[in-house]
Amino acid sequence: RIQWGSFVSDINFWRRRSLRLPDVTAGPGIATSIVRCHVPFSAMWSPSFVPKPEDWPEQCRVVGTFTQDKKKAGVVDEEKFADVIKWLNEGDPPV
Repeated sequence: RIQWGSFVSDINFWRRRSLRLPDVTAGPGIATSIVRCHVPFSAMWSPSFVPKPEDWPEQCRVVGTFTQDKKKAGVVDEEKFADVIKWLNEGDPPV
């Protein structure tokens, strides 16, 4: 909510001016707002397990799960994250 509150006016300005779409509001009735404003929505579960409900609008899709290459899972690019790794190793555990 905090993030949305920070950007809602800019997002809605862009939607109105550039896309000629209505404002999006959050809170009660958000599902109706998603349909009314044609906001794309992706459900991340297998359509083989639970297909897209027939009453869902066109812009809502069941896209399956997102996975990573299992061969690379758990491998960290130590060069790319050197500063973060150094910070974590130097101090007290962050959690």
